[in-house]
Amino acid sequence: MANGEIDLKFRSQKLTSDECYHIGHLAYTNNDFHYALMWMQEALDRFDEKNKRALIRRIDILDHLSNATFQADIIE
Repeated sequence: MANGEIDLKFRSQKLTSDECYHIGHLAYTNNDFHYALMWMQEALDRFDEKNKRALIRRIDILDHLSNATFQADIIE
């Protein structure tokens, strides 16, 4: 989905790091730490330090990744 591939008939633009972060943040606030981890990792993979228009910082992604990892370990 992050690559813009919903199914075989529908394609759209790839999601940005910011967009992946916001999906991950939504999962995090809903205590869905498994999906929060997946989306935050995708946000980190797509993050570009040189992008001056980015709305998030790398540290924000890493903070949510570490907290979601901790919370996921507590639940399991």
